Amino acid sequence: MITSVVLSLTMLLLSAGALYAIYSSQSLARRPPLRDAAIGTALGITVALLIETHGLTELVAPLVAKSGPLVLAGYLGGPIGTAAAAVFALGARVWMGGPVMAEGLLLIAGLLLTGLAIRALAPPRDWPRVPLRHLALLLIGFAFVQSIVPMLPRVSAAIGALGSPVVILPGILLGGAISIVLTWALNEIARRTAHGLTEKDELLARMGIILPHAGVGTFRYYGESNTYHVDEGFMRLYGLSRPPGPIDYATFDALVHPDDRARMARAKDEAEAGSTARDQIDIRAIRSDGTPLEIRLNWVVFREAPDGPVEMVGVHRDLTDIRRAQQALDKAEQRSSTIAANLPGVVVQLLIDKDGSRRLTYIGPKCLEVWGYPAEEVMADNSLIRSGQPPEDVERFVADMRAALVRGAPIRSRIPVTDRIGTTRWMEFYGSGTPLPEGGHQVDGIFIDVSAEVAARAEADHNLELAHSAQRNEAIGKLTGGVAHDFNNILAVILGNLELLREDISSADRLSLIDAAIEASQRGAQLTRAMLAFARKSRLDPEVVDLNDIARQSDNWMRRALPTSVSVETSLLGGLWPVLADPATLESALLNLIVNARDAMRGKGSLTIETANVRIDQSYIDARNEEIAPGRYVMLAVSDTGTGIAPEDLPHIFEPFYSTKPPASGSGLGLSMVMGFVRQSGGTVQVYSEPGTGTTFKLYFPAADGAPMQPAAPAPVADETPPTGKRLLLAEDESGVNDVLLSILTRAGYEVTATATGDAALAAFLEEPEAFDVVLTDIVMPGALQGTGLARALRARRPDLPIVFLSGYASEATVHGNGLHADDIRLMKPVPRDELLAAVERAMAQGATPG
Repeated sequence: MITSVVLSLTMLLLSAGALYAIYSSQSLARRPPLRDAAIGTALGITVALLIETHGLTELVAPLVAKSGPLVLAGYLGGPIGTAAAAVFALGARVWMGGPVMAEGLLLIAGLLLTGLAIRALAPPRDWPRVPLRHLALLLIGFAFVQSIVPMLPRVSAAIGALGSPVVILPGILLGGAISIVLTWALNEIARRTAHGLTEKDELLARMGIILPHAGVGTFRYYGESNTYHVDEGFMRLYGLSRPPGPIDYATFDALVHPDDRARMARAKDEAEAGSTARDQIDIRAIRSDGTPLEIRLNWVVFREAPDGPVEMVGVHRDLTDIRRAQQALDKAEQRSSTIAANLPGVVVQLLIDKDGSRRLTYIGPKCLEVWGYPAEEVMADNSLIRSGQPPEDVERFVADMRAALVRGAPIRSRIPVTDRIGTTRWMEFYGSGTPLPEGGHQVDGIFIDVSAEVAARAEADHNLELAHSAQRNEAIGKLTGGVAHDFNNILAVILGNLELLREDISSADRLSLIDAAIEASQRGAQLTRAMLAFARKSRLDPEVVDLNDIARQSDNWMRRALPTSVSVETSLLGGLWPVLADPATLESALLNLIVNARDAMRGKGSLTIETANVRIDQSYIDARNEEIAPGRYVMLAVSDTGTGIAPEDLPHIFEPFYSTKPPASGSGLGLSMVMGFVRQSGGTVQVYSEPGTGTTFKLYFPAADGAPMQPAAPAPVADETPPTGKRLLLAEDESGVNDVLLSILTRAGYEVTATATGDAALAAFLEEPEAFDVVLTDIVMPGALQGTGLARALRARRPDLPIVFLSGYASEATVHGNGLHADDIRLMKPVPRDELLAAVERAMAQGATPG
């Protein structure tokens, strides 16, 4: 029995060796049918040898031993392996001359079919590995077959000859199970051993194929002989033509770049000295054909014996392509950085997740210039670029970006950006979005500084507004001029006739009515003058004046315009520069401001009048968009502690007919007149107001350089003595005005020759050139000769002829070379009787004075 067990184990070990050989064969691995046949053959021969060794008389041991090979032959070999095992198990038996019994055939077929059935029912996933659950199924199938065979007569007799079936049968089942488990274990050993060897061989084979062509070479350095043992990859790497094998260090050293040889030698010496067990170094090398290389050496230092020589094993890797690619990438990044640094804005890239969250993945170097933070800080904390922005601006920008992404359109949005020190500039974002596979978008774009464009646009809008204002003023001026000419003629007729009537009426009631009508006519004339002042067409008689004197003189009538509950203070600068201005119009402008201050203070408060010398430079002009020249100016300021002006009203206060007062409380022309007068005088007006606190109006007049101030001339007074023998030539096209003037002058004692045109006046003059003492002419008349043309024609014959001009508005006499003299008297219609007579007398007096 012991001999049978030993022989059975020997046969099983031989089968394990055969299986190892089969599993290790790469040729069989590529031919599965042939491999299955080899497995069946090996296990079938094992079974045949077991049967031959024992014979049928010693039936128990063969039955026990052959169970494992037969079951595994069916499972591992499949149908081909099963057939091969059956053929070799029985064929070997026949070839050896042994008996072939039906019971043996049945048993062999049952065990082979058991393995084949388990394979079919539960195909192996990791062949030739037999999982434990499949091993359990094989044991169950074996038990079933083994329980049937002992029922056969000859098998049952053989078992009875050995002893009690109750003892023998369990032993057979146990032995068979042991055989199956033992065969399974030997198969696992063969499989694992063959698998490891195969993987190693495959790895070595792959490395042998790949390394010589992968820019990698291996070496082993023997310090005792100072030689390298290198492989084919090393030789290929450096372009050496000799076969792999030993080379001396000098051969390798000659391949190292001259500038790196000393460093390489130090690294080798340190390794040989044992200061490091493993190391790495990057060197430059030169192939045998002169091609430059970038090499990385990695090695491990070891000694096979503690006191043995130093050895190193390592690899040389060719990094030339990688370094070139890195250099190209560095150059590309440098070019990109240079471009980004020179772009007029900041390049950005951000990711928008599908949940709407945003994060920057790149921001250009100009981030510091725009936001005041380095790019590194912004990348670490994206909120920095939003820290100075109003939330509504950020929300609008994000909304624009999301809307463009939804439409698949380019992104464009303008946003004001405030840096960390509070400087604000306008940035225009141009970008596009790319959908991401996981949802969301990648947005690439650039913030471009468009502050100059925005400033230019604002300047253009301002200039456009100025142009519109100028056009509006010009239109108002033209309209006012036409209206003033006709309206003043009408007022002249009304006023003249009223004054004539007043001389003939003695009834107090009637005189009161006439005086009221005269006052209304004068108010109408004042309204026309205010409109002309806004249009800068008012007649001005500028003089060199001291604004301090104007402010002091105004104190008399100012007290009458202000209630006692309003206190008045003055702050007048000593040494004030003189200005060139019309005193009467200046007093009228000052009165307008004082009345407005009174209304704003509602009868209670403090009013301050201040003067100062100022110098206005270009920066001041640019900051306030003024239309004046830089230079010296004198400021006259009127300040009140009233209700102030609302911010929405402030831009409109100088527009004609614009008023915030209740209806019937003002014409809306007061401030328009002030602005028109000051600008016509070469200056400007600035307003500073705070609602609830008060308002300051500052009037700036150009300083009169070197012009001496003259004392104000006393107002002319009409001479009550009737002139005798004085002849006056009158030219006035308006018949009503002509009649009124004729009546006033005739009643005053003048002998008047009245004409309706300049041509008629010239004809009358030519009839008696020396007969006329003075000429009174309108400026605008029908016919070939206007008033100025008439004056030129008359003075061509009598240069000293005194002429008094009448005009509906001042610009009627502003044409250069128009025949006016500097001392000519010009009167604005309507002209009161006393002023008219005084002007005529003054003209005659000037004509009588020797030139």
